[in-house]
Amino acid sequence: ASRGDNLNSIEPYLPPVRTASEVQSTIQGQWILNDLPKAQALAARSGKLVFIDFTGYTCTNCRWMESNIFNRADVGAELSRFVLARLYTDGEGKIYEDQQAFQEKKFGTVALPLYAIVTADGRPLITQGGVVRDSEKFIGFLRAAYSPIALR
Repeated sequence: ASRGDNLNSIEPYLPPVRTASEVQSTIQGQWILNDLPKAQALAARSGKLVFIDFTGYTCTNCRWMESNIFNRADVGAELSRFVLARLYTDGEGKIYEDQQAFQEKKFGTVALPLYAIVTADGRPLITQGGVVRDSEKFIGFLRAAYSPIALR
């Protein structure tokens, strides 16, 4: 396999990419990394909701979701309706500690992965934790955020 190839089921078990330039090159350009205020400001300007991907550098289940669910065309079409924020919670340093504390305070868990959809002003609408192996189920979760009940 060459650099950048998807290694399917074994990819989640490989060591994570750590340098900022390498992380950026492996993530679709629309993700805002470790900057929720920036994502919320963009959501306010665009009228979109914010999809928060609480993730970790060493999270096998997070890598599985990125490799097998997020990269699907049907899921990508739904994700395009959101401002996408990826917040790492297991790095060393204050930003990661703050992001983990925010996740715990706002959503009551530090488990990874956790997917949360919030309004531009930060009001939680819906969450989904753990691996979702069924892309249709994950799409249903994304669509539920725009339901009239969730938006009340």
